[in-house]
Amino acid sequence: MGYAVLILGLILSFGASASTTSSEVVIPGSYEVRVCSGPCAFGDRRNVLADGKLVLSAELINPEVIPEQERGRYRSGDPVGRPANGCFIFTRIPEARTFAGLITFGWTHWSGSDNRIQFGLYASSDARYIASALVDANGFKGTGSSNFVDFTDPLWPADTVIARRVGPADVNRCIWTMKTTPIQPGGAVEQPAAPDGGRRVRG
Repeated sequence: MGYAVLILGLILSFGASASTTSSEVVIPGSYEVRVCSGPCAFGDRRNVLADGKLVLSAELINPEVIPEQERGRYRSGDPVGRPANGCFIFTRIPEARTFAGLITFGWTHWSGSDNRIQFGLYASSDARYIASALVDANGFKGTGSSNFVDFTDPLWPADTVIARRVGPADVNRCIWTMKTTPIQPGGAVEQPAAPDGGRRVRG
């Protein structure tokens, strides 16, 4: 219980604003996101654990924007269950040592202060994944942690999380991607083996 309260305090300390964190950086937008176990780049698949699309909105998102027959596929990745102001779709490699990507289609709630943002990508009764990042005009870079609620230390070393901005906030990107992303257990989308034996996740 104590750890859960600590997590809630850290999240709320980032502020409730969902617009901008300075006059120079506009946070709401659509992003391509990559999660890695070490150094991370969009041009290099080494260390890649998960890839995804993330939309951060300046307003709360009404879940009814998702067609009714598909709405049940979405889960909240926010560890304290706040109303959604973001959505995401992720794929991950099957052996990934991270909670990122365990929710394939999800809602999240982001908050920020001083060009830093924080958001959840996984939440359950006993575990969560929280990413924190520094934002600039091109995207953001930071870290993500997989934790069990009853343990203070992360389950694995922190992930590297990077994102590049691809346009304004558009929840339809979540809907469109959902219609074209194969669903696999655990959110994994297996790719053909690379010639060099490297690991691949859907981009």
